[in-house]
Formats: sequence, C-alpha cells, structure tokens
Amino acid sequence: MKKSLKSLVALSLAGLVLGSASLGYVSAQESESSEAASSESVESSASSESTESTEGEETEGSELQQAVAAAVEAFEAEYADAEINEIDVELNRDGSYEIDVDGFDDTTDYEITYRSDNAEVTSRETESEDDNQDEQALDLEAVITIDEATEIALSEASLETATSWNLDHDDDNDVPEWQVSFDEDENGGQEAEVTINANDGTVIETELDD
Repeated sequence: MKKSLKSLVALSLAGLVLGSASLGYVSAQESESSEAASSESVESSASSESTESTEGEETEGSELQQAVAAAVEAFEAEYADAEINEIDVELNRDGSYEIDVDGFDDTTDYEITYRSDNAEVTSRETESEDDNQDEQALDLEAVITIDEATEIALSEASLETATSWNLDHDDDNDVPEWQVSFDEDENGGQEAEVTINANDGTVIETELDD
C-alpha cells in the first residue's frame, strides 16, 4: 500500500513537471506570436504613413493652387461635358481669391465664379453659341501650375505680390499662356505683367510700368 502511494505521488510530480514545461512552451509561442503581430503592425503603420505621404505630395500646393483646383473641380461637376478654355483669378483685399472658370461645348458657353473664402460657386452663366469650332480647350494636365507661373513671374518682375492671373490659349502664338499681373497698390506703386508659355514655362513678354 505504501509502495503504491509513493508511486502515485511520483507520477503526480512528473505530471506537474511536464505540465510546467508545456506551459512554458505555450508561453514562448504566445510571446513569439505577439512579437510577430507587433512587427506586422509597425510595418502596416509605416506603409500607411508612406501612402499618406504619397497622397500628400499629390495634393501639395499653395492656397492659391488649391483654390484653382477646387474651382476647376466645381466647374467639371456642373458641366461635365464642357471643355475649359479660360481661367481668371483675382486676389481680394482679404487675401481670398475669386476665380472665373470658362468653358464651352458645341452649342453653349459656360462660366462659373468660385470664391475661396467660402469654397462655393457664387454665380453661373450660360450663353448659347452657334459656332464654337474655333475654341481651344486647355489641357490642364500639360500646362505648368499657377504656383510655377507665379514663381517665374515674381523672379522676372522682381516684385513681391502677384494680384491676378489669366490662363487661356493665345491664337497668335498658338500656345496656352499664363499672364501674371502685379497691381501697383501691392507693389510699391509699380505695375507689371508677365506673359509665360504655359507649356514650358518660358517668358514670352514682360511689361513693367513705373
């Protein structure tokens, strides 16, 4: 009887030892799994940050450039089948921008006015046109941005504040042109207008008025 009891105790102790070993093995596996999950989480986070960074680069630009993009988007939302042929931008006294976007189709001319301060279209105009065959649509993906045009004009005119911008197709030169203007009130009494080839950024003409 005593021998049998000793054997039972021995078997119980062996079971406890084996159980502890198993628990240690499971704990190690769980630790490895946790570390792997943590590593995947870090990689996922890095990937997400990279995507956000890439997307951020796509939307980079000054407040002016973003306002022009929003105005174009608003025009295209309202007149999906029309082509854009002119963009006109004015700097307001409060630092906001008023942007006119003109477009056309075979029978109609369209124009919207967009204000950056409230991010809304404030007016819409349509006019019937019998013949729009000679109108030239702008390829907005191919031309330099308004930020790039402004930088070129600032360097060319040696002034501080551009106050109006116009982008359309010039029939004489047969190229799209940016015209960047400088008002005397914002530039120490001096006016200027710089005309830029919107395809390659070369300066076509600079007019300076004292």
